[in-house]
Amino acid sequence: MTKTIKFLAGGVLAGMVLLPTGTAVAKSAWAYDGNKLVAHAWAPAMNDKGRIAIKDSAAGNSVKAEYYRSGSDTKRTLWNKSGKNATVYSTSGSKVFKFQACEDIDWGGDHCSGYVWVD
Repeated sequence: MTKTIKFLAGGVLAGMVLLPTGTAVAKSAWAYDGNKLVAHAWAPAMNDKGRIAIKDSAAGNSVKAEYYRSGSDTKRTLWNKSGKNATVYSTSGSKVFKFQACEDIDWGGDHCSGYVWVD
């Protein structure tokens, strides 16, 4: 009886390792102003390959995530004008495959992370 239970338990554990979980591993991008973190973006967000998130990490300027979706060469922008520590999420759509985090600098060059590719 105990051999049967051990065999079944081992089979269940082995099966769990082989089955995909369906969770997506998020990639992150961080934008800095000097040594100060100003923005953090990640995708997929909310475990949805069609969503991206942008968090404002510092008081001051607005932040944004610039990103591309599958099937389009149009750059999209997700704005976060809600202030320090606020996070904004995009609506769901086709898969986000490339993005960057930026601090928006009026009349100057934005502080951006550089693009990150999502698997």
